[in-house]
Amino acid sequence: DPAGDSDSSDRTVIALRRGRVLEKVIVYSRMQPMRLASIIVEDVIKKMGAERVFVDRGYGEGTIDRAKQLGFGKQVIGVHFGEGSLWPEQYLNKRTEIIMRTAEWMNDGGVKIPDDDDISADLSIMPMEEETANGVKYIKTKKEIKKLLGRSPDIYDAIALTFAYPYNGQGGTAVTR
Repeated sequence: DPAGDSDSSDRTVIALRRGRVLEKVIVYSRMQPMRLASIIVEDVIKKMGAERVFVDRGYGEGTIDRAKQLGFGKQVIGVHFGEGSLWPEQYLNKRTEIIMRTAEWMNDGGVKIPDDDDISADLSIMPMEEETANGVKYIKTKKEIKKLLGRSPDIYDAIALTFAYPYNGQGGTAVTR
């Protein structure tokens, strides 16, 4: 989940998930797009073996473009939180879809998550979903959540990105930012 490089930027977060195991969450206070592309390619894909890396397009376009230039366009996939859901009859947009799928993943049990206060804090603060008159679920906007919580749920967003698109690779790690 890229966040930019200014003093007012949110955190940049990389979450590594392999099936029912959240293996690792890496948090950076500031990050330039080219540096993040290098970390994703060299560390996450080459060293950690990630087969798919889902990057939020909000601040991630430069990172995505650079990863493609380096030949990793099939592994690094941009996700726009406002794009349509794979299940539009259930979820208003991609953001709601992946946040709700993350909650379902955790609530189904058998999930292993690192014992870390920051991870626990983000996983426990996401507001409940709401529904439109047609029964389509949605989550408050990021701006509303930041106002409500006093900060951005960056770690939750990074974990949620691992659910952006179905992937059934052999032992593949889904990575989010």
